[in-house]
Amino acid sequence: MARADVRRRVARLRREIHRHDRLYYEQARPEISDAEYDALVRELRALEARHPGLVTPVATLRPVHLAGVVISSVTLHNEDEIRRKDIRVGDTVLLERAGDVIPHVVEVVRGALEGLTREDARAVARLVGAT
Repeated sequence: MARADVRRRVARLRREIHRHDRLYYEQARPEISDAEYDALVRELRALEARHPGLVTPVATLRPVHLAGVVISSVTLHNEDEIRRKDIRVGDTVLLERAGDVIPHVVEVVRGALEGLTREDARAVARLVGAT
């Protein structure tokens, strides 16, 4: 498969997996079986393993309401950003969303109440996984 085709397939798989995550976790209306979902994830992981330059770290969160939407995952941008902010599974993190921009982790916070939503398009959530 040509590199451009791989990029398109990875992007399509990520969108599809994200859509199914929302349907399952936020709306309680899954459209595919667990086996079908697992097959999508396996295909994505296999493509990422063969093409590591396409991997973007993603944090899985306990769902939190932020700026009118439920957020259950955020981009971590790259390994340098993860190290710089010292982000780890189990941390409570401050999220920020501006307009339609994908939410991102602002910082790790200590002693904050999980699920706290602020009026400035920020929220606090627990990081429960990363890929």
